[in-house]
Amino acid sequence: MSDKARASELCRVRPVVAALVAVLIGVAAAVSVPARADEVFASVGTGEPNGVYYPMGKAICQMANS
Repeated sequence: MSDKARASELCRVRPVVAALVAVLIGVAAAVSVPARADEVFASVGTGEPNGVYYPMGKAICQMANS
């Protein structure tokens, strides 16, 4: 294939690719996705409040709820 044929083919393909990209961006911008669709409830089992695992469980809960 010669250089002129490749250049001619690229000139025909570029507008099509640009149009497809524009359509995909438009669709992505039009679709609104809520931050949280549903609330999820979870339990974190720890030990007694004066134990070793309680502070870790509390930290995990704080990170999940922030």
